[in-house]
Formats: sequence, structure tokens, C-alpha cells
Amino acid sequence: MNDRLDLTHLGVGPLFIEHGLLEERADDAVVTEANTHLQMTSGIAGSLRKAGGIDIHKEAITRGPLPVGHVARTSAGKLPSRRLYHAVLIDFFIGRGMSAKVITAIVADLLAFAEEDDAHSVAMPLFGGGGGLKASIALPAIIEGLEEAGRLPGQGPTLTLIVRDAEEFVLVQRLASDLKAKGARRAEENDVAADFLAELMVGMGDIGDLSDFSFEE
Repeated sequence: MNDRLDLTHLGVGPLFIEHGLLEERADDAVVTEANTHLQMTSGIAGSLRKAGGIDIHKEAITRGPLPVGHVARTSAGKLPSRRLYHAVLIDFFIGRGMSAKVITAIVADLLAFAEEDDAHSVAMPLFGGGGGLKASIALPAIIEGLEEAGRLPGQGPTLTLIVRDAEEFVLVQRLASDLKAKGARRAEENDVAADFLAELMVGMGDIGDLSDFSFEE
């Protein structure tokens, strides 16, 4: 199995997907899924707390509570990375709240933090596992977020999406093979629209001169 996929062809800056563990990444910044109270008790956040030490958790909760869609920044404790970004995607009280819309919107904030910190590499999860969101929804949402943030080819830090589960990574490989750059998607959409219009006109046939047409009284 190829454990690294290059998605730079999508035109949103250097972008990769890897099978691995976030807590082992030595990037300038690592991103974790967070709840509104920033408690690192389970899932990806729990794994990072276990590896990085309880001090990360203590620091994180002083930043909260934060609404869904916001980002908090803390030190990385004993983790090999320099910074930890907490992307608030889950409502603490109801245990859910993650959506494609929120993921897309939060990407711009993550990029802004990375720019402030002069981070040249950022590792982040394929959001969704903790909130029950499918990879088929989360991956396009992240790509859309990068597009809406205006990230261009060769621009910004290297982003690596980390997939922990081996079976999920195989699925993501298949999903990634169908991804196309924004320009290519727009061209396909235009072709489909043009084909539909052509079929519609054919179906209408020759309706002739309508200059004498009038509705009956």
C-alpha cells in the first residue's frame, strides 16, 4: 500500500494524504478535532494528550469554551511538533455538530494561524471520525475550504492530511483518485449544462416563427 498520496495537482498548494499517527508528526503545527470546551479526553485529541502530556489539556481548557467553527492555539507539550491547533468542530453538550459547512469554513482560520506562526508544515486529521462524518464528505469539504481561502499552487505551508485507520486510508485513496481541480470541475459542469441545453432544444424541435402567436382571450 502506498502510504502517501500527492494531491498538489488540485491547485491548492502543496497537499498530501498519509497513513499514520498525528502524535508522531514533527510538523511546525498539528491540528486536532476539538469540542466546544476544548477537553482532550477522547478520539484524536485524547491520543495527542496521552502522547504530549496533561499540560496540553490544561492549557487548552483555559482557551474555552469556544463556539463551533473557531480555532484555539496551544503549545504542543511533549509532542514533536511546535504548535497544536484545536479546531472546534463538535458541540460539547450534544456530542455532535460537525458538518461539511463547518469544516470548509474552519480551514481559512487554520491557514491564518499557520501564517501567523510562520509554519511551513501543518499536519491535520481528515476531520469527521470523531463526529461521525464520512470521509467522502470530509475530504471534499477540506478541499473546498482551501479553494475558498484562495490558496494557490505553490502557496502556503505543506498540508498533510493524516488518516490513522488502514481501512479508511484505502477508502480515501479511492476517493482521492476521483478528485479534480476546481477548473476541471467547472469545465465538466459547463459541458453537462451545454449538453442538457442541446438536448432540450432538440426535444423542442422546430417551433417556427412565433411572431403571430397570441394567447386566446
